[in-house]
Amino acid sequence: MFVGSLAAFWALGFVVYPMISDPSRLADAEFVQLNLANLIGALIYAFIQTSLSEEIFFRGFLGKRLIAKLGFGWGNLIQAAVFGALHAVLMYRMIGAVKAGVIMLYTGTIGWMIGYLNEREAEGSILPGWLL
Repeated sequence: MFVGSLAAFWALGFVVYPMISDPSRLADAEFVQLNLANLIGALIYAFIQTSLSEEIFFRGFLGKRLIAKLGFGWGNLIQAAVFGALHAVLMYRMIGAVKAGVIMLYTGTIGWMIGYLNEREAEGSILPGWLL
């Protein structure tokens, strides 16, 4: 069930991504040309720069502290809300409030799901969220 839900949200990314009016302004814009070198560069960038740093901060640092203080339900919800809000704030000026709200809900939900995966299914390890 969890994997199916995660796959559905991943697929929704193909709906959310076109909402961005100028994708060339995103962090991965330097890899937009389709060739092998850019594909390898984009994978390394996504795996180390983006995914690892987000997992260390949001689920490894913030989430763990909030969960320890407030319990899993509230702690995971708050870290996911902060995760979603940060993505929305970064996109707000480029895409406007409504689309930024969609981005916030989308990334916040994924943040919650990854927090659930890490804490409930992987005994607190951030490795699954990072590899995902």
